[in-house]
Amino acid sequence: MSKNWGNIFPTHICQLSGTYFYFVFFTFYFFFMQVLNDRQIRQKIRRLAIEIMEHNYVEPEIILAGINNKGMAFAHLLHAELSAISRQKIILTRIQLNPANPLASDVQLEMPIE
Repeated sequence: MSKNWGNIFPTHICQLSGTYFYFVFFTFYFFFMQVLNDRQIRQKIRRLAIEIMEHNYVEPEIILAGINNKGMAFAHLLHAELSAISRQKIILTRIQLNPANPLASDVQLEMPIE
């Protein structure tokens, strides 16, 4: 079975008021799960940052939205990598929702929507 590493850190794009939001979701496949070492993880984060820059090089700013605590921790790593390779303004924010039942309560965004 071949490994499709592109599905490890898929991103989903949403546009609100002319601004693109990148939502990063982790997808783990139990049938080929492999533990990555620190160098491999940093390499994947760097590649994801490069892909984001390739698709958004003309945008004046990029907004990274980390979902809850673990998503925010990953967004911080991605923010650091994007800041190192780009001159664009990178905005970091958090989305809070109930992971057990996301539709049960309101989703909170820690930045004002313009």
